[in-house]
Amino acid sequence: MQAPQGGFMHMLPVYIPEGMTLTHLNFAMLPWLSPSYSGVVGTTAANPSEPAVVVTFEWPITWLRTIQEIPKVEREILLVRRFSADQALAIGTHAFSNVRPGPHPNQAPDTTVTTDQGILGVESTSLTLRDRRGAHGLFQRLRRRVLEQEPAAFAKLAGYMIYVWFEEPGGVPGLALPLKKNDDEAATELLRELAAYTPQAGQMWVPSGPPPEKAPPLPLATTSKGARFYAIPMVGNAPSTMLYTFAGFELGLAYTSLRTAQAAWQEIQRLVDQHDQAGVDILLITSGAPDQHGQIFPAEEAIASFLLETPVGLTRPPTHIERVLLHSWTTGHAAELHPTVRTMFGPLYQSFLPEHYPLIVPTTGNQAGPPTGDAEPDADTGSSSVASP
Repeated sequence: MQAPQGGFMHMLPVYIPEGMTLTHLNFAMLPWLSPSYSGVVGTTAANPSEPAVVVTFEWPITWLRTIQEIPKVEREILLVRRFSADQALAIGTHAFSNVRPGPHPNQAPDTTVTTDQGILGVESTSLTLRDRRGAHGLFQRLRRRVLEQEPAAFAKLAGYMIYVWFEEPGGVPGLALPLKKNDDEAATELLRELAAYTPQAGQMWVPSGPPPEKAPPLPLATTSKGARFYAIPMVGNAPSTMLYTFAGFELGLAYTSLRTAQAAWQEIQRLVDQHDQAGVDILLITSGAPDQHGQIFPAEEAIASFLLETPVGLTRPPTHIERVLLHSWTTGHAAELHPTVRTMFGPLYQSFLPEHYPLIVPTTGNQAGPPTGDAEPDADTGSSSVASP
């Protein structure tokens, strides 16, 4: 008998400003078929309205495993070298040669390079979403708490991706930051709920064909401190993270943040103003660049794409900087933001996948295929949800 065809529906909470008009979803998938990035694009209800992007979820990707932090000067040179190598791949010639640290430590420019125009000063920096990096920093502490526990306590979660989000107790709208650093009571409660949770993947199985008219009820667990989570099976592959290596499952943070076109370009303006100093000829801004721990954040790539789709431009031209360049670390796309807004080359890469293991699915358990029997509906999330196929 032929097995039923279908898949698991992934549902993520997203809080959208009242009156915002949505035009499309955008997302990228990980090898185990959960999103590396998920968001929605549309226009705000303000008068006048303006384009905006709402980030729903991202999976920080380890580009380089390191124990010690990568020194700032090495990261700056790394960004310059990567841009130059991508240009060589695109058009056959490197952008820069003889890349060296600047002549004066802790002073502009970060690096000097040789070009057809002679020796130029290059400042390199990253386009970051500081609020999201802060949220992931708090979530990382929770991941460490899980690693400190006996893995056998979480045996029922093996082979699953656990989506976690936080809401303010009392029904305050919007997703909250993860548990604070010293909130041991809330963290202990969440660990206890994770250990007691039994995945009900059958509730999220949908047959092949058009999406269901009504989304399936989430097999949701909650804590008194506002944490909510549910599990979805990994399919095809599994991550090579330390958490998966120790415990056999993974945690992902759902956290909403919004950027309007104006706000996104204001961040570019801030970076230009910050680096506009004597001796700086080129400002290279990299999206999705690895941080000091070697991690990259896919939402920053999405904001870079959004910037180019909504070319507001700089409100103040720089005094010293002659060119402002925007380069995508994972896609190899490069654009000039000043003196004009234009594409230079790319994208060069179809995708950027983290290390992963091919996953041989067991013949028993919820991961093995479509569900059998009826699943009891669980409590509603109380939040707007976006389904990723």
